[in-house]
Amino acid sequence: MPRRVWFLAAGLVLVTTLGAGAFQAQQYTGTYSDKKKNGAYSYREYSFVSSKDGKTKKHLAIYDPGRPGYIYFWNPLTRKFWGRYDIRRRGYSLLPKASRAKYMGSIPERAFPRPGPMPPPEEGHRLRMKPPPR
Repeated sequence: MPRRVWFLAAGLVLVTTLGAGAFQAQQYTGTYSDKKKNGAYSYREYSFVSSKDGKTKKHLAIYDPGRPGYIYFWNPLTRKFWGRYDIRRRGYSLLPKASRAKYMGSIPERAFPRPGPMPPPEEGHRLRMKPPPR
């Protein structure tokens, strides 16, 4: 068997063995949980595999009935809110780094830019986050 054909056959066996999913970045979400703390709110863990170190990391997507129309994203590693999803417009507002804060109430409304596409879950990640479920 010529060398070129052998490499092609070996490559096909490798792809077939690993499956197409082996070459895609992993990304998955958890389920909504209800929690009460200083009022009622619900949250969802957004889990993803980091493209930097291959470890599973997460963000929290928080819905506060006192702020209807938005789902706020909180990063447990930085302990800061870093953006929000506009439920009506179906777009994401990524906060500038200087406007990210530990408490939702300390972020002024004017700090949120116009909603756009979902961001990657971390800097340098090649996939964008999935929008939160309804």
